[in-house]
Order: sequence, then C-alpha cells, then structure tokens
Amino acid sequence: MYNYNAMDELNNFDVNNTKTTFSVNTNNIETSDELTADPIYQNKMGTNYSKAKWATRIIKFTGVALILTAAAIATGNFVSNGFVLNPPTVSAAKVSIEEGTLNYHFVIKNAKNYKTYMVIVLNGSNVLKEDVSESKTYDGTYPGISDTDSGRFYIQFTNSFDYVKTIFEYKFGGK
Repeated sequence: MYNYNAMDELNNFDVNNTKTTFSVNTNNIETSDELTADPIYQNKMGTNYSKAKWATRIIKFTGVALILTAAAIATGNFVSNGFVLNPPTVSAAKVSIEEGTLNYHFVIKNAKNYKTYMVIVLNGSNVLKEDVSESKTYDGTYPGISDTDSGRFYIQFTNSFDYVKTIFEYKFGGK
C-alpha cells in the first residue's frame, strides 16, 4: 500500500513572499454612498454615481440639441416642416405697377399638389385671393391702384393642416 506524503505532491511550493499587512476589519460602508440612495427605486437618484451619470446624459443631450439647432439655423431649415416634402416653387416671377395697374407673371411648379394661393393686399385688406395650385404659368392684372396705396403681392402654400409658408413676396407703395 502506498503511503501518502505531502512532500510527494508536485504542487507543493514552499514560497515566502514579502510579508503584507491585511486587516479583516475594513469598513466598506464608510467609503460607499449606496446606502444614501432613495428607498423608492423609481426615483433612481441619491448616489454620487447615479447623479454623475444623470448629469453626463443631460450634458450630452443638451450638446447634441444645440449642435442640431445651430446646423438647422445655419442651413435655413429651422422653420421648415419635416412633413412638407417637395414644396411648390415660383420661378420667372415679375410684378410691376404701371399706370395704376398691378401686372404679374410667374410660373408655379407644384409636384405634390399643395394648396397654393396668390394674394393681393391693398392698404391692409385682402382684395384678391386666387388658387394657383396647378403647375403652370400665370399672367394677370389688378387695376385701380393709386400712387398713395400701399400693399403687397405674395404667393403662399399650405399642407392644409398645420403649415403655411410664403414662397414669393413683392411689396409696393407707402408714399
């Protein structure tokens, strides 16, 4: 029968490293703030760690929001509507007043058939509002304008829900 001897063990290393000190009386509660957390978990605040994570999220969110707002303002899309795709355009617009008559000429391109109107305002009152939603060339006149009249001629479109934008404007008068 084999007699077991600890010296026969291959893994027996007799090593004495530099002596280290260790205290089993370490109090981790004094160095942790987890016990100061709110007992109601929905609040999810109270520890320094959770406050730091919350502040980091707010700073990142605010930074991203400011960058996007600055980019939108710089590109001129700050007041546009994301749901208005391919808005109508006005080209070759000519408006003039000759001998008391307002003359206008313009071309509308309206691929999405948004409601588009041509409006003439004279001395603060709308005197003409005409539907120009169809894609085509528009020519016309409006008589009876005196030298003392002031007003504006403009073309605007709407998505018929929550968005109205002026796409051309001509102001006159004010003498």
